[in-house]
Amino acid sequence: YAPWCPACQNIAETWINFATWAKRQKDFTVNVAEVDITEDEALGAQFMITALPTIFHVRNGQFRKYTPPPTLSNFQAYITNQNWKKTDPLPWWKSPSSITMIGLGYLYKFSMQLKNLHQTLITEYNIPEYAAYGIMGLGFIIIGLVIALLGSSIIDSALGTPMPTRNTQGFADIHQQDSDSNTQDPVTSQDSTAENDNVTETDEGTKVEEDYVIVDESNAKSEESPRSSPRRRKLKASAE
Repeated sequence: YAPWCPACQNIAETWINFATWAKRQKDFTVNVAEVDITEDEALGAQFMITALPTIFHVRNGQFRKYTPPPTLSNFQAYITNQNWKKTDPLPWWKSPSSITMIGLGYLYKFSMQLKNLHQTLITEYNIPEYAAYGIMGLGFIIIGLVIALLGSSIIDSALGTPMPTRNTQGFADIHQQDSDSNTQDPVTSQDSTAENDNVTETDEGTKVEEDYVIVDESNAKSEESPRSSPRRRKLKASAE
């Protein structure tokens, strides 16, 4: 509840009468309490209070939200007739006792502290609003870096620094390729030599053929020319 809430003020007397009735019961024990969310805002966030007043029934760690009209008779019947069994408990992740909701409460409390810090910088230290935002932003960056360094240090100390991995298979393949290139099959070497010889012979034969063609051309010219010199006739005879 909140002191400024009109609905909370309307059921305040009914709630006090219900607490008095619960204390007189001897067959069962019922604890009735109230929480001012203006004094503990983090608790209000932890319970996800979206409307006031909000009433919860707690039993064996299970939270149920009270939905019937807030009258004394309904409160008494909710306990004596066990009407709370008709209401499903909150899921585990929405339960105020869960880790998620406890963390949400602390997060909300931290946000309120940041708000108070911002107001303090503006009102007490007369710092401009944009400068106050800049200081808080720089503080967030520094805190983030410190958390990152601490986290990496904890992980390294717990798991150890990972060793660099080597691709041994890749090195083996490269070494094998180098060995294959340096070592040749004798048969392959002989075939390569034979091919080179054939190429050489072919080249020489071509040269001879070309020389012979040249000689033939010169002889043809000498035969066509009536004024062939004795030197040309000797070349013709040697060629034949």
